[in-house]
Order: sequence, then structure tokens, then C-alpha cells
Amino acid sequence: VWDLSTGARVSTLRGSYGYLVAARFSADGNTVLAGGWDGAPRLWDSASGELLATFRGPSIYLVDVWFAPDGRRIGARDWNNVEWE
Repeated sequence: VWDLSTGARVSTLRGSYGYLVAARFSADGNTVLAGGWDGAPRLWDSASGELLATFRGPSIYLVDVWFAPDGRRIGARDWNNVEWE
């Protein structure tokens, strides 16, 4: 995670296996949700890079992740265009 105003790295997101292909910040900017080829969306603290949670879904090769508008749920879509929350 980089600070766009300074170009400085703020944190490094560790704990994912394979390629990350999608990432989203929460509305308040405090967390990052990311997913990729291992099929497990992960939630990190954006400031420290601490892994907060790993979620298991029904598929692999995620191509998109998102926060629900209320910020209380997450969703993901895999390469077969299957969505789940």
C-alpha cells in the first residue's frame, strides 16, 4: 500500500498465496480486501499490513472482490462468473 501524496510505501500485504488480481479499500480506508488465484479473499489492516481475516469460498481464481454498501459483508466473483457473498 502506497501513499499517493508522497509515493512512500505505507504497508505490505502478506499472507496471500498465488497472484492477487483484485483489491478494494473499505469506505473508511482502514482495511483492504483482496483476492486472487487461491480463491480466498483476505482482509488486511491498511496501515499496518496485518492480516485480519481469511475467507473460504466455493471456488478458485477470483477476479473481483467488493465490500457491500453497508460495509458489513464482502463479495467475490470467480473466473466462471460465479458471485458469492
